[in-house]
This record gives sequence, C-alpha cells and structure tokens, in this order.
Amino acid sequence: MLDLREPDVGDRHRGPPGDRTGARNRQTWMRTMMADDFEQRCRATIDAYMAAFNAKDLDALGRTLTEDVTLVDWDVSASGRDDVLATTSRIVSGAALHITVRGLLVAEPNAAADIVIAIDGTSDLDVLDLFAFAPDGRIRSIRAFRGPQRTRPR
Repeated sequence: MLDLREPDVGDRHRGPPGDRTGARNRQTWMRTMMADDFEQRCRATIDAYMAAFNAKDLDALGRTLTEDVTLVDWDVSASGRDDVLATTSRIVSGAALHITVRGLLVAEPNAAADIVIAIDGTSDLDVLDLFAFAPDGRIRSIRAFRGPQRTRPR
C-alpha cells in the first residue's frame, strides 16, 4: 500500500520559506512517488515480458499486453493481442532465441530497452525496443529497431 503521508524529504522539496508542509511540497512529493511507482510497474512489466518471451510462454506474455497492442519491427507488424501473440509464436518457433536487457530507460508513459538477442547460440543481434504503456502498466505498443548482428567466436 502506498503511504501518502509526507516524509521528511529535505530542502530540495520545500516550498517557500516558512512553508515546510505546504501544498507545493506535497505536490512535488506526489509527482515523485507516482513517477517512481510508474517506473517500477514498467520495469516489472518489461521483466515479465522478456521472461515470457525467453520461456516461449505466450499466456504469460499475453498478460503483459493490452487488447489493442501494436507490434512493429524490421520484418513484421501486428495489431491486437491475438495477432501480436500469433506473430510472436512464429518468431520464437523459428530459432533458439534468448533476450538479455542491457539497459532500460523509463520516461512516463514510455520506455526504451537496449537488448541483445542471442540467436541459436551462434550470433548476437542488437535491438532497441521502444515501449508505450497503458495507465494500468501493460504494454500498448512495441517498436523494435534492429542494430548490428555479430557472429560469436567459436
């Protein structure tokens, strides 16, 4: 449960002099708490999405998506949860893929994930995934941009 009582947040969130518990301080604190909550929800959703993708668990992956989700990458596009799941099923059935997130930047209501996809254990593909989120924290769009592919040394 989110504690809405005002913490001791220090001078950086204080209002005008003498206004130690004023509306400005509470508003700043609330915006910070909501942003932190959003970032945590996005990170949890992306973690669940990537874990489901790696496990080829389409049911779990579907729970991270809105009904009207869209997916666009360098080879495919899909619209709606069922179409996105069918497209993902085709993608994961073709090769042994494993996604690793190298970095994540969250800026409400979006996130960018710097990922590497290991393909059949023989090569790595750099990808930038851009996510847009619904207010409930589920993914409403994914745009993927392909980077270089490197062959692993034997």
